[in-house]
Amino acid sequence: MKHNFKYAFLFFVAFLFVLQNEVGAQDLEIKNILVEQQSHPIGIATATPRFSWQISSGKRAVKQVAYEILVATSKANLEKNVGDVWSSGKVSSDNALLIPYKGTALKSNRYYYVKIKAVTNRGEEAWSKPMFLHWVL
Repeated sequence: MKHNFKYAFLFFVAFLFVLQNEVGAQDLEIKNILVEQQSHPIGIATATPRFSWQISSGKRAVKQVAYEILVATSKANLEKNVGDVWSSGKVSSDNALLIPYKGTALKSNRYYYVKIKAVTNRGEEAWSKPMFLHWVL
């Protein structure tokens, strides 16, 4: 009987530990998105802009293992996960710093919309909130 109580108690403590780490953990979030190192990219004047971002999670040991970047002519397209200007496709990489645009030539004096998806080593996936950028080249 004493051994059963010990095992039940140890199981209960382990359960509380796991519950504390998972329930209190925040969902994956993509934040601090930059285009050419600008958080509000208006008047970008380069043919090959570069994207950077950070991921945030309340869980331990979470790191990015893949990403996808979508660039669209409208926010509506992004909401449908359609990158009508460029889709990087899923790229297996932990890099989230200065990723170059590789789509078709961008038109001058236009607004474009961007969102980024990160995939983690824990199998989590999350899209950033859409952001806009203004091209002047």
